[in-house]
Amino acid sequence: RKSTTYFSSFTLVVFSHLSNTRPPSPLTQVDQERGRYRMESGEAHEMHAALVPGLEHATAHKGSSVQVSIDPQALEGIFMPMPPEVRPDYILVYYVPFDLASLDAEEKVEQEEAAAIRELFLTEVRKCGVAVTKEEKRNEEKSRLEGYLFLNASTDLLLEQAEKMRLEMPVKGLVEPPPERTCWNRFLNFFRVDNEVDVIGSPYVRAHHDIFVGSENPDSMFRTALRQMLLWDTLTRINLYGKHPQLHSAEEEGGGEAAAHTGKLMRRISVNPDHVEDGHQRQNNNFVGLRYLLHHHVFEDGLAPHEPLDDERVADSRSKIAAGYKKWLRFQPLWSLRNYYGEELALFFAWTGALAYTLIPLVIFGIIAFLYGAANLNRQPPGLTSTAKLSATFDNSITPWFAFALCLWSSVFLELWKRRQAVLAFEWDVADFEEEEPHRPQFVGTKERPNAITGLPELFYPFAQKLRKLAISYAFSLSIIAIVIMSAVAIITYRVVAASANFFSSSSDPTFVISVTSSILNALAISFFGALYNRLAVKLTEWENHRTQSDFNRHLIIKLFAFQFVNSYTSLFYIAFFRRNIPIFGRDDFRDSCGADGNCMSMLSIQVLVMLSVKPLTKMVTDNLLPMVRRCLKRSHTAPAAGWLEREMNKAPMEDKSKDFIINDYLDRVIQYGYLTMFAVAFPLAPLLVVFVLLLDVRTDIQRYLFRSRRPIARRAESIGVWHTILEFVNAVAVVSNGFLIAFTSQYGKDFENDYGTRSNLWLLVAFEHAVIAIKFIIAYAIPDMPHSLIVANRRKEFRVAEVIDASKERRLARSLSAHPRRSGGNVLATLAEQAAASHRDETRGAEDGAWGPNTSSA
Repeated sequence: RKSTTYFSSFTLVVFSHLSNTRPPSPLTQVDQERGRYRMESGEAHEMHAALVPGLEHATAHKGSSVQVSIDPQALEGIFMPMPPEVRPDYILVYYVPFDLASLDAEEKVEQEEAAAIRELFLTEVRKCGVAVTKEEKRNEEKSRLEGYLFLNASTDLLLEQAEKMRLEMPVKGLVEPPPERTCWNRFLNFFRVDNEVDVIGSPYVRAHHDIFVGSENPDSMFRTALRQMLLWDTLTRINLYGKHPQLHSAEEEGGGEAAAHTGKLMRRISVNPDHVEDGHQRQNNNFVGLRYLLHHHVFEDGLAPHEPLDDERVADSRSKIAAGYKKWLRFQPLWSLRNYYGEELALFFAWTGALAYTLIPLVIFGIIAFLYGAANLNRQPPGLTSTAKLSATFDNSITPWFAFALCLWSSVFLELWKRRQAVLAFEWDVADFEEEEPHRPQFVGTKERPNAITGLPELFYPFAQKLRKLAISYAFSLSIIAIVIMSAVAIITYRVVAASANFFSSSSDPTFVISVTSSILNALAISFFGALYNRLAVKLTEWENHRTQSDFNRHLIIKLFAFQFVNSYTSLFYIAFFRRNIPIFGRDDFRDSCGADGNCMSMLSIQVLVMLSVKPLTKMVTDNLLPMVRRCLKRSHTAPAAGWLEREMNKAPMEDKSKDFIINDYLDRVIQYGYLTMFAVAFPLAPLLVVFVLLLDVRTDIQRYLFRSRRPIARRAESIGVWHTILEFVNAVAVVSNGFLIAFTSQYGKDFENDYGTRSNLWLLVAFEHAVIAIKFIIAYAIPDMPHSLIVANRRKEFRVAEVIDASKERRLARSLSAHPRRSGGNVLATLAEQAAASHRDETRGAEDGAWGPNTSSA
């Protein structure tokens, strides 16, 4: 380690003496296809100088590259041409009314201000290295001019952003060895559809550009999802505050018309008009990026276009992903999905797939339990009602063992998922992913303090005010939850009144009919309240004024899950534990019981079956049938979309202005997981039904993502985040739920009480829960979170990447020495070696003292 540090210090000193400039840029051609501003040759410089006045005064830097330094006014109306077959990285949309004179004074000023801010933003965008192509269309129907700005990031910008974000890029020649050719791996290979080679990655550094795959042709280094992600990060971090020259001159001159025009716009965008502190609005100096412009309608819309279908030039097109999902008995094309949508969405589908295939042993156990109960029906006394037959089929002597298997499976599943998640994070090069989030555009700071890192003043929201808002918000959420409980009580009242008044006396089994109708009513109420509370939760979380999107998502997820937990499981908990022939409203004729035999397991099984079926069915209708009906109606009234841009604009946006688009999908899966782990003991075929619903749901979701919705910006992630904690909470509740069901609700618990005394079922509960918890701890300890092969792969990655980087340094050093022969006046290398040794001693001494000295930084 010391020798490596010595060599690194020596190399740095050599470069500091032998070169006065940074290493030459690897980009040496003009990318005319995408219209990017990249001027590397004299011909390109002359071509752009003819188009843009002032370019001839550009100054050279970074080797052979050119830094454009011109008046922003010279760029007005200058847009690089883009061939029609090349799709942009991002599209911005704005609207301008035809007749501005007909608007009132305030609206006219807003339009003028929005136009000024748009031009200011585009000027800053071009300075970053983004090419802009403009297209305008007249919409006579809506009396407005629709402007479309097509943005294409230059490769220089992408490389710079990749280095800032420490994006791991594949390294040449470093390929992970394939797994051992065991019988099990050969069996799994039959089900795989991905044939991706796992190339070891390393954080991108421009100084070592030549070690990365595609460095000879930098345009091939970034797939479209990465291009859109890096460009989006650039656009959201552009800070417009104080950038307008008219604003500065007007302030220096003491106000005037310019300040009234441009300054008002900046204050309008950077101040929340709904928030007033001590009678004064406070200016938000954290105004940054495209999110704010979209939020304040400077731009009306923004979208990342899909890749063309059936395009052979694109490695992971939508057609390839869709073809992979048509193979129902194969694994998901997770690599293709990750390459197209990013790691966050791919991890969601990976988790769903892991849930489905780990359920297979439980499916087999459940089918055995069902067949055992069905085979024993002939041993039951004749004349049984439908409810009694259902109870005998699902509630038998195997039920306790099935409950035990459910609890253990939930622990095994989470442990296996943690291992699978770690493997995917390593293969996708996001194991050490960290991201610094910008402020949300809706965040409003009310007090000022110096930034802990930069020391510059920044606005923040006091903790006391935030705590007060959180208390009010969660109290309001609890009141909504109370309303949900009241709706459940209303359904219970219907069931009792219907049974007492003999509403279905003409039926052969009125109890069965009442149970089915009340279950359907409960499912509909759950869907209604769920959709209503989704909107309320978003509004409440926005009012709480969270600084970052991750804080916003975390509080929103807690609210949504707490509500859905009560909304979805209240009726099931009531049937399982509280429906015990209790008089309603104090009247003996209004008693809610589980039938003549008092067995509630049959009622619980009906409710579980309905809940597992109705929600997926409604989702199938909203995701498949309704879009088909809308398309048919739209085709009958309007002409079909002519171009790809119109088709993209007509698609539904996946990204909500506030809520993360993937939260609802996760929430549906987690609620389904709760039905399975907490109440499937009453319905042993639940695992089979869940697997079928998951397989169907995944394909419905992928069709919606690929073809009916806009493409979301790719996002990186190394795990499923807070959802893992929620799953652990559900597992803990499932242990208690299954224990009480076996001890107090099932026929096995009643027989146990009859055989061993009145309080024996309490001891059965204690024994069941203690046994399950003990084995859960053993499972968690016995199954490591990371496979041993992955630990070895991580160490091998560090070693091999370090070797490649050292070899790159040696090659660069050799090239520099050959280009700069030994100078007169002494041995340069001996001098450099002495300085490198001195810097190494300073570094060692600084490390021992626990601080870094100035000599180390200079070295």
